[in-house]
Amino acid sequence: EFMMAASMPKSQLLRKLDTTNRSSSTMVDVESSKEAFFGELARTKAPEGTTDFSLCEAQYLSMELYEGRIASMQRFVAMTVM
Repeated sequence: EFMMAASMPKSQLLRKLDTTNRSSSTMVDVESSKEAFFGELARTKAPEGTTDFSLCEAQYLSMELYEGRIASMQRFVAMTVM
């Protein structure tokens, strides 16, 4: 298992380090962030030599969740208020 993890691409390794919990309904339970800036935890846990582009790839799920839930709700509220 160690050799498999050692030979993984860094972006895949970062995804495994930042695992999420799933509830019994298979929905992802996302905890609120206490980071000073988005990606602070990923940057501190990243292996030596990880590029910024690899960190961005690892945060793709978070960006999709934001766009799919928060941003779309903000657009809806803005359109109904207008």
